[in-house]
Amino acid sequence: MSEQHDLVTIALHCGKQDYYPLVENYLKSLLICVEYPNIEVMLVETGGNKDIRDWFERLDFSKNFVNFDGTETNVTKHPGTKMQKSLVFLDPDPDDIWYMCYVKGMKAAIKHGKGKYFVLSAEDNQFNVKGDVISDYIGLLESPGNEKSFVHFFSQQAYKYKKRNNSFTGPHQNNGFDYYEVKQERLTSKWCPFGLTNIEHYTTLGEITVPKHDDHPHIPWEEYAEKVYQMGYKRFYPQLSHGVWMYNNDRTEYINKIKTNTKNNPNYVLYGIGMYDELKKVKSSLPFSTDNFVLSGEKE
Repeated sequence: MSEQHDLVTIALHCGKQDYYPLVENYLKSLLICVEYPNIEVMLVETGGNKDIRDWFERLDFSKNFVNFDGTETNVTKHPGTKMQKSLVFLDPDPDDIWYMCYVKGMKAAIKHGKGKYFVLSAEDNQFNVKGDVISDYIGLLESPGNEKSFVHFFSQQAYKYKKRNNSFTGPHQNNGFDYYEVKQERLTSKWCPFGLTNIEHYTTLGEITVPKHDDHPHIPWEEYAEKVYQMGYKRFYPQLSHGVWMYNNDRTEYINKIKTNTKNNPNYVLYGIGMYDELKKVKSSLPFSTDNFVLSGEKE
């Protein structure tokens, strides 16, 4: 790992005010879990939601976290982590479809990101592994032969790891860090904006295409998939991700659960949080998936 602790930009995209409980949950979990020493938290809003933007502007990551409703929590960042906040606000064009706003927001985040490393995330992610996970990710990215690569930042749902277009080998090890390498075939070549990578790769790969109204929403990633295949990029699954990617179909249930539980406990986060040093001792023939973890207060 680089000894100077290069800056890492973690960008969170928000486009719909109804999802504020997920955003709130995400940010609390980030403060609780992230122990990498040098972080830029970039808050990206593309829906034109004034209340969300006002909240983002008020947030001070050097103090106790304040929920969307103004309730102060006991949640603070790790004392060894330097955490700077940046804001990217884009007003949507009147005829924009949601995915057009999302891609425009991502392009702006990449343009303004100050970090050497960059990862985009959405409201339906949560950090649930506490420790310096990011240093191990960077160590893998900096290993000889991995100069052109990215590592998935959040766990996927279990069924996705079993799909043919995600076929992988491993587990492998890099300085005690267990990971899996996706096979370098046309079928498995993908670019995931939720992967941690050197931000310079976005210059190498070229500007992301914003879909038009009659385009499929996946057009940008299909174009990138072909580019990374031609250029020989690698992608990696960590055995233990820094957090989870929730199931989309459960979003409404999760929002209601967060709202209800936060009324009783302002510090509440949806998924139970585990310690990295303990969890990474668990060996497996598959990457940990979202399904391996349980919601707070629920038994396995």
